[in-house]
Amino acid sequence: MTEAQARGFDEVRVIHGRGKGVQRQVVRRVLSRHPAVRDYRDAPATRGGWGATLVWLEPPPPGESDPRA
Repeated sequence: MTEAQARGFDEVRVIHGRGKGVQRQVVRRVLSRHPAVRDYRDAPATRGGWGATLVWLEPPPPGESDPRA
């Protein structure tokens, strides 16, 4: 998430699959503690449904954006 934030992304999609929801739980546990994450929720059906999580990121700290982006 930090790399995506540094490159200027404000939203990313984490694809973890549907299965039994174990990976989904692990992903969300990590997201809930990550300082770059502003919010997250299930993706809409057109973007993966509950097999993917949309993540909204905080803006990068001043001076930490990637000039290559």
